[in-house]
Amino acid sequence: MVLVSGLGLQHGDADVADCSCSRLNLTGWWLCPGHRFGGIVLFSLALREKPSPIPAELKGKAKTGFISWSRLHTLTMASEKPILYGYFRSSCSWRVRIALALKGISYDLVPVSLLNDGGQQFSAEFKALNPMQQVPVLKIDGITLSQSLAIIQYLEDTHPNPRLLPQDPKKRAQVRMIADHIASGIQPLQNLKVLKQMGEKKMEWAQTCIASGFQALEQILQHTAGRYCVGDEVSMADLCLVPQVSNAERFKVEMGPYPTIIRINKALLDLEAFKVSHPSRQPDTPAELRA
Repeated sequence: MVLVSGLGLQHGDADVADCSCSRLNLTGWWLCPGHRFGGIVLFSLALREKPSPIPAELKGKAKTGFISWSRLHTLTMASEKPILYGYFRSSCSWRVRIALALKGISYDLVPVSLLNDGGQQFSAEFKALNPMQQVPVLKIDGITLSQSLAIIQYLEDTHPNPRLLPQDPKKRAQVRMIADHIASGIQPLQNLKVLKQMGEKKMEWAQTCIASGFQALEQILQHTAGRYCVGDEVSMADLCLVPQVSNAERFKVEMGPYPTIIRINKALLDLEAFKVSHPSRQPDTPAELRA
């Protein structure tokens, strides 16, 4: 058994698991050279016969992802690291990064700039991943998921420790309520797509939307919070809160009226999972914004 890892996919339009070359017994195997968005893959190659020499026409093809040549082998995917497509400043991407960090799930990040090239989320390649043309997108376990809360729910179902949804049904409902309050009632009103439509009034619009949502959220948290949003355990609600507070600070929202939100946010930012997932510490963070 030969393990081959660490291959970066370079130019393409389909995941390697979907490429015909990965489903066949071949006299040689290499990645099809069509990937634009990168990722790290781990494959298990079970060789049936002694490898034969690399054909002349394949020599020097490292840039197309050539791995190895063998005489009739069976290729099986032993494991594949999840691939997160996201943007350093995207609050939705940040939620998922926190969840992955808390659950100790190693992944590969593919930056998708929401600003460069007119917005890379609008490219044909990315639209094939997510027709909504939004980040984040997570490739994991052979499926492609979008929408941050759906992704977090899947991670919760497949990697239940540590829990992000309480077992107690009342607390679980409160967590979902707070997460939806932020993810549906605040963030979409001040995201990039909406702000572009607001033109010169975008700052005022963002401040109004966030302040209105925080007024309600502060009242809710006064009834549900312990150390964190619901009790003393980190939950999906907290994964939504911290990125939204960061948005509020970026848009210069006056935070004085929200002492409970401020207290919880400060406690969460002391946790390692929230530190490593912070926008200031991502591979695609511009130099001037790095911590």
